[in-house]
Amino acid sequence: MLKQLPIQTAMLILAVIAFSPSAWAYSTLTCNRGFPCNNSEVIKWPSSTTTLQVHSSLGTGSGLCSPNLGSTFLNDWLCATQAWYDVLSSAWYFTTTTGGTFTSITTGDGLNQVGFTGRQLGALGSGTIALTQNMYACGCGTTTRYMETDIEFTTTVTWFIGAPFPTMLPTVTSFRQTALHELGHALGLSLLNVHQNGYPTTMNAGYPFGGNAEGIPGFGSFRIAPDDRAGDVFLYSNAQLDSTDLQVVPFVWDAATGASQLNLFGQMNPQNTANSTSNCFVPGDSFRAFYSLQNLSNQSYEAYFNIRVGFYVSTDNSITPADTLIGTYFWTGGPGPYAHADNSSGKTGVVPTWLSTGTYFFGVIVDDTNVIFPEFSDANNSGRLVNQMIVKGSCP
Repeated sequence: MLKQLPIQTAMLILAVIAFSPSAWAYSTLTCNRGFPCNNSEVIKWPSSTTTLQVHSSLGTGSGLCSPNLGSTFLNDWLCATQAWYDVLSSAWYFTTTTGGTFTSITTGDGLNQVGFTGRQLGALGSGTIALTQNMYACGCGTTTRYMETDIEFTTTVTWFIGAPFPTMLPTVTSFRQTALHELGHALGLSLLNVHQNGYPTTMNAGYPFGGNAEGIPGFGSFRIAPDDRAGDVFLYSNAQLDSTDLQVVPFVWDAATGASQLNLFGQMNPQNTANSTSNCFVPGDSFRAFYSLQNLSNQSYEAYFNIRVGFYVSTDNSITPADTLIGTYFWTGGPGPYAHADNSSGKTGVVPTWLSTGTYFFGVIVDDTNVIFPEFSDANNSGRLVNQMIVKGSCP
């Protein structure tokens, strides 16, 4: 179930939420049947794929996800299913059939259905915008399994389709992010009612942090967050390695406001350390930037120990290693499997005295020297902050 704020757990009954014993934040459901069964059996699908019948109101036909160009509900749905499929170390994937003509979504009919509902999901709690209901058997061994999943999206909100920019998220309801979150419930991941380890996850409690606000224009590809990838692999591991992939994301953990808060919208600008409300700089001024880094693979890069992160400025809105490098630091220790590097206090640097006055786009690139090669995608190695860096001879 996804709500504007907060999210409540999906309609899953007769089960106990089991949090992961590892450092990763994910949760699954278990059955507790007692002797002679395993006292706490994890519920999951018996096979590695489930076919979901999508109602024609989401669109018809077939195709591939267009990450930044999507303009239909169906394309957003395909992007969400593709994101889960891209977790290569998991055997799990969703198959979609389109053009469903069912008049209502009925739990218990043996069909896995996806569509809009005219009923007010808010009746289940204020602000509910989507709901996943899973049916399962609670037995011993292979008899403990999911049997059916149904996903409903409300028609009582105006859905945003396509890929929203971060600053849009407080004012729009992203269908793509919501679908990603509900698909996590469908495969067997439960809700996280707190930001357990201080990092955003796809199953986080509260839109827009429930879903994936990471893979959006300016911040790379649309991919599942590390903790949720670990949960997917816990349920359906195929003993493979994920593709190597590092990522810059527009989130930081705001320790000052408590464990249930994430800072996203207020600190997405290059800030002058002498005046946190200003993005005006004189050459020689110090700046502070807020963002986080993630390892989206279960591979460890600890052997590399230091991975360089570069600060870049550009006269256009695309941040690449060909732009002007104005500072660096190192991700020390090397990221382990599904690791995070949070910059809750911001990373600082100095505007070079040789930088010409002007207005620049400011961005961050992790592994800008291309030590980790090849990667699943280099597009998500860079992130551009929202406001520009204004360099002048003097600032107000």
